[in-house]
Amino acid sequence: MNNAAWTPVNRSSTGLILVFDLDQTLVGNYIDFLDLDNDSLTDIIVNPKAIELLRAARNSPRVDAILLLTNNSDTFFIHMADYVIGQKVAGKPVYDSTRDKMGYEFFSNIINDELFFDDKMDMNTSSRKRDHHKYLADVELMLKRKGVPTNNLANRTYFFDDLSYHPLSREIAPGHFIQITPPFGTGRADTTDYSGIYRALRGSDAAAATSGGRHLRLHRSNKLFGGLGLARHHRRRITRRTVSRLSAKKSSRRRISPKF
Repeated sequence: MNNAAWTPVNRSSTGLILVFDLDQTLVGNYIDFLDLDNDSLTDIIVNPKAIELLRAARNSPRVDAILLLTNNSDTFFIHMADYVIGQKVAGKPVYDSTRDKMGYEFFSNIINDELFFDDKMDMNTSSRKRDHHKYLADVELMLKRKGVPTNNLANRTYFFDDLSYHPLSREIAPGHFIQITPPFGTGRADTTDYSGIYRALRGSDAAAATSGGRHLRLHRSNKLFGGLGLARHHRRRITRRTVSRLSAKKSSRRRISPKF
């Protein structure tokens, strides 16, 4: 897939693809759980308007996949945020405990059964360019490894980010990039215009695909990824060795994730 600006193509009958940034889009703060033992999962500040949108998207038959594309490189925090977002969307309580009280079994089992996103890509992904930019090719790769059709992708993709310079925002159809304004977590009033995506979810947006069943829809239960083996994938990512290695790093990370 080239990275040229979006050009109109024939519409297809496959569903929408929603792609979200993490920091200052879905969450407003960063917590290094491996260094700060007294922090709790409930300390993650989640964007309430984004949660409303994710809930509507999860229940929409017009959505094929909900993806996370982030420049954050802290795999552990990304998994924790994924779990918290999933609980908020489902209206379930977030496990309120510090890292020491959670224990390894919580990390390796519970969150793997309740992760929200159909797939995630962070800055540790080897296939990503090192320029910290986000591309439609990244979206295509995530969909292919989940078995979701990638035809007519520019027309089907909606991208949510607080930064507008990513090439992905220009590779998709006009109006399909929704900039989070101001960046979430600044304390200022949210002026983001979500009307376009809600029209698409209702099927009243002319730029949206006309139909399409959710290819990963059956995995929107407590065991979201059992059928696709994604739980096993994440279980490999969060192992005892990973926890031990990251715990030893004791870096002085900022409370707000850097944006690139």
